[in-house]
Amino acid sequence: LPGLPVIRDLVVDMGQFYAQYEKIKPYLLNNGQNPPAREHLQMPEQREKLDGLYECILCACCSTSCPSFWW
Repeated sequence: LPGLPVIRDLVVDMGQFYAQYEKIKPYLLNNGQNPPAREHLQMPEQREKLDGLYECILCACCSTSCPSFWW
């Protein structure tokens, strides 16, 4: 993977990638409120916005293939 420090042959340090991933907070936030008594219902239109996002396997190929990441 270009742009990531090489540890060994075919092994790169993914620490920077995971640190950036954690900064975007890829999980639901409760806005500091107490947990609701029951779950929040999601409309089909809201669910459609997530299509494709749940397929990520955190391989970093999308980030490291972008030349702007290499700088």
